[in-house]
Amino acid sequence: MNLSFAVTVFGAVVVVALLVAVLMAAGGLRRPRKSVDKSVENRAAACVDLARLEMDRAAWEKTDAARLRRAQLAHRLLSDGFADADEPA
Repeated sequence: MNLSFAVTVFGAVVVVALLVAVLMAAGGLRRPRKSVDKSVENRAAACVDLARLEMDRAAWEKTDAARLRRAQLAHRLLSDGFADADEPA
């Protein structure tokens, strides 16, 4: 008696599991929204990271441009100074 009851319960569980699997495959049962919300959060975090990288790149470009201007000014001042020194007084 106990064995037949266990087999019946096991069979019922298998039938329910198969029914759920078929409904999920057919689209009748949907997964929870949490995965979609997590995907949106991940996408938003990626956008924030990209914006930070873009700001860092812009800051580096400003720094590089300022460094280039200083180097050009120093070169001009040095070459003007040497040109003045080469000219006869």
